[in-house]
Amino acid sequence: MLCPTYTFSISNIYSKWSSTETVCHKIGGIVTKLGMGDLERVRAEVVRLEAALQEAIADKHKAAEVGLSILQEKEALELRLAQLQTQYDAAKVEVDQANQTRYGRLTNAHLP
Repeated sequence: MLCPTYTFSISNIYSKWSSTETVCHKIGGIVTKLGMGDLERVRAEVVRLEAALQEAIADKHKAAEVGLSILQEKEALELRLAQLQTQYDAAKVEVDQANQTRYGRLTNAHLP
């Protein structure tokens, strides 16, 4: 039996033909028939692939949210580091001044 040649995508199979029809199409010069069982398998595969796509999209969005959260935390930590560095530098200057004052008193106390 010769089948007419159709050009269609998986979504066309899914939406245009009922499961009781035999659908024929030409792939690379070879004519194949898709019967009721084949259509059901294709429909099931479409459903599975759509679910996998939605899961992949959700995973991608989750990864983006986590990445954004990490960047925000990094910025907060960099700001805190800068604040602590400023406090450290100020404390170091204060300690150096105190040591110079103390050393100056000790030196002046030993002068004749």
